[in-house]
This record gives sequence, C-alpha cells and structure tokens, in this order.
Amino acid sequence: MKPKTLVLLAVATGCGLIAMFGVQQVLVGQQVHESVPMVKVLVALEDIDSGVRITSDNTKFKEVPANLLQADSVRTEEQYKNRAAKVPLIAGDVIRKTKLTEPGEYGKSINIPVGMRVISIPVNDTHTISGLLQPKDRVDVLVTFQGRGDRGTKISKTKTLLEYVEVFSCDDVTANGHGEKEKTNGTRAKNVALLVTPEQANYVILALDKGSLSLSWRRRGDDSMANSNTIDEKLMEELQGTVGDIGESVATNETPVESENHEPAPPTTVAQFLDETEAQKVDVMPVAAEKPMWSLTIFKKNVPVVHQVEITEN
Repeated sequence: MKPKTLVLLAVATGCGLIAMFGVQQVLVGQQVHESVPMVKVLVALEDIDSGVRITSDNTKFKEVPANLLQADSVRTEEQYKNRAAKVPLIAGDVIRKTKLTEPGEYGKSINIPVGMRVISIPVNDTHTISGLLQPKDRVDVLVTFQGRGDRGTKISKTKTLLEYVEVFSCDDVTANGHGEKEKTNGTRAKNVALLVTPEQANYVILALDKGSLSLSWRRRGDDSMANSNTIDEKLMEELQGTVGDIGESVATNETPVESENHEPAPPTTVAQFLDETEAQKVDVMPVAAEKPMWSLTIFKKNVPVVHQVEITEN
C-alpha cells in the first residue's frame, strides 16, 4: 500500500475516534440533565449594598441543578418580600435567606447593634489622620474646654472623654458599604459617626456644647488600658459647670472668680455686706458694751471674716 494511502487512512481513523468520543459525551450529558431536576433560585442582577431592599428590579429567578441548591436559598417571592440585604451582594450571587434582614428592616441602620447608638461629630483632616481613619477603627475621644484653676482663673483643659470607641462611618461610608473605595481615593470626611451606648451619647452631646472634641487613633485590639463603658464623673461635673467659649461667664453657685490681681472685690453696700456675712454664718465675737472695740474685716477667698479687738487705755 502506498504511503499516501496509509496517511489518509490514519487521519480518517483519528477523526472517527474523536467523533465517537464526542457523541458519547453528548449522550452522557443528556442523561445527566435528564436525571437531575432543575429548580429556580433568586440571583442578584447587580451589586446590592447592605440595607438596600430586595426587589424584582435588582434580582431575578434562575434555574440551577437541584444538587447545587443551598438549603436556605430564596426560591419564592414571599421569602424576600419586604426585606433588605444584610451584607453586600455581588451580581450573580445566589441570594440566601441568612443574608437578608427581618421583614421591615431597611437602610444603613441595620448595621447598628441592638442597644447601641450612633452619634456624629464634626472632624477635619487632623482628626481623621489625613483620611486614614476608616469605619471599624478604634479611637479615643478627647474634649477641650475652658475650666477654672485653683484660684478661680479660667484655663484651657483637655481630658479623655471616651476610650476605645468604634468608628461606625466616615461621612456616608460604613464598613459594609461599597462606597469605601471612593473614600480611599482621596475623599476627606467632614463627619465621623461613633458607635456608643445611650449614656455615652448624652455625654458626647454635653461635651460638644461645652467644648470641642478631638479623636486619637489607636490600634485595633489594643484595649488593655481602655475602660470604654465608664464615664469620669468628675469630668462630667467640670463640663456641666464650665465655660463653653472664652468670654462667657461661669454659671455656677461657687465663689466668684478672682480678678487678675487676685484681690477680692469688697461689698458695694452695707446691706450686701450684711447679707454676705449672714450667708457665710460669720461668728462675731461678743463685745462688751462698756469697752471700746476695733472692728477688723479680713477676706479669705472672698469670704468676709470680722474680728474685733479691744482698745487698750494707753
């Protein structure tokens, strides 16, 4: 047999074998398709952020082999009606009931733990470490306010208000939000929301009214020195009786602030002097009527104290 004929015969034999294997694969695939039933599951048509409602506009039902079905996959409209995504979903994801909220729960607030509160404070690039601060980071909250020194003069004070507080969001970007990519591309936050207890929220509002707040960034997990659930009662007393801005008067019932030369201001009238003396319960030494006496008034921290000295007959 000629060599050319042998080559043609070999090529024909190879093509036949390939065709035979192809037909077998098609027959096997048909048998598998016929033996495994198909079921409909809900699939995301687009990226869905946490808190966004699940509707027919952003999802659709798609047939998949029953052997690939997850036990908690959404298969009916009733199973996703009036619910939202609990976590971000990517286009093509099979939607599961465990990834959905309870009926009626929508929006970013679903990320707030039960019993906690979120409160926002104004910030700048210094507070956010030039944009490095991100949701889920931990910070200390410091308050700067106008207090009073030992002699009653006004001084600036900075104290730690809260420790190891979780950052809930920077502007509108939360830890579960897709917007975080935009944030890291140079957007500067103007407000930072903190996750706090109801009691802590009240004190943050008080501190904002009495002074200015700053954030101190700290390492995640570095909570060895933190006591984030307690409030410094002494600091709260200072804030409640302090000056909010320079130039304001101190609204307390304590002794008036001394002047710059630290000299007490004497009473302006006799009536005022008598009223202050009675209020301070100054004990006056008994005076014998038949003996002349010198009366000497000494002020101790704006409190008048009257001393009487007998005049000698020299």
